[in-house]
Amino acid sequence: MKMTIKIALPTNDRINISENITGSEFFKIISVDNGKIVEEKFLQSKFSEILKNKPVECVAKICDMIADCNYILTHSCSEEIKNYFKERKKIIVPTSEKIITNVVVDFIKELTTEESDTCCSP
Repeated sequence: MKMTIKIALPTNDRINISENITGSEFFKIISVDNGKIVEEKFLQSKFSEILKNKPVECVAKICDMIADCNYILTHSCSEEIKNYFKERKKIIVPTSEKIITNVVVDFIKELTTEESDTCCSP
């Protein structure tokens, strides 16, 4: 039985992935079940004031906000941030694509290909 996965994507304009996880105004949260999108929503991030003085606290608040997500698709982030999310069982997936829709379609294809290769091998 396959479980639903949740993907978080940092964005400022709700269309493109933002360059910086901690400076993002929103996170698009996408739920995927059996290779199909079953839910999409935006969560507003208001951590820019915290970021100025306490960047670690900002990352902690983002992690809390996207606590039920399995993957974070982003352009880049520091090793410190990657490790923080990894310790909390979040997988950072780097991408060079800018448009959220394209990133998600490609990621879902990749996931379903990996699952079919894994589950159905003789």
